[in-house]
Amino acid sequence: MTPETIKMIRDEVARGRKAHPKWPTDLTDQFSIMAEEADEAAKAAVDFKFHDGTLSQFRTEVVHTAAMCVRILENF
Repeated sequence: MTPETIKMIRDEVARGRKAHPKWPTDLTDQFSIMAEEADEAAKAAVDFKFHDGTLSQFRTEVVHTAAMCVRILENF
């Protein structure tokens, strides 16, 4: 992983913790949050390919998804 990638994910994890400090304890709830972010990434990919979406928008959603995966892993 590149240092830039790690920084983007770490920054998003920190932002998410600040915005939503009460992370659910239930694994299903955690996964649902991550899946919602993954769905947004999928939509951004479709928008990039077929509509006027940007690669930057897609990357942002992928970073959000990765950050939610990190939050899940940190709570095992």
